[in-house]
Amino acid sequence: MTRKEVHDVANIVAPALSLSQNLLLGFHGDLVQEQRDVVTKIERCLKELQGYLQQQATKERKRKE
Repeated sequence: MTRKEVHDVANIVAPALSLSQNLLLGFHGDLVQEQRDVVTKIERCLKELQGYLQQQATKERKRKE
C-alpha cells in the first residue's frame, strides 16, 4: 500500500469514526440496545482499521529512511 493510499483510506476512516461517535453521543438512549451495539461494533472496527493504517504508514516511512 502506497503512502497516498494509506492517506486516502485514513481520510475516509476518520470522518466515519467521528460520525459514529457523534451518533452515540447525540441520541442519549434513544437508540434501541441492538442498534447501539451495532454502532459500537462499527466504531471498534474503524478504530482498529485506523490503527492498522497508521502502523502501516509508520512501517513504510521507516523502510524508506
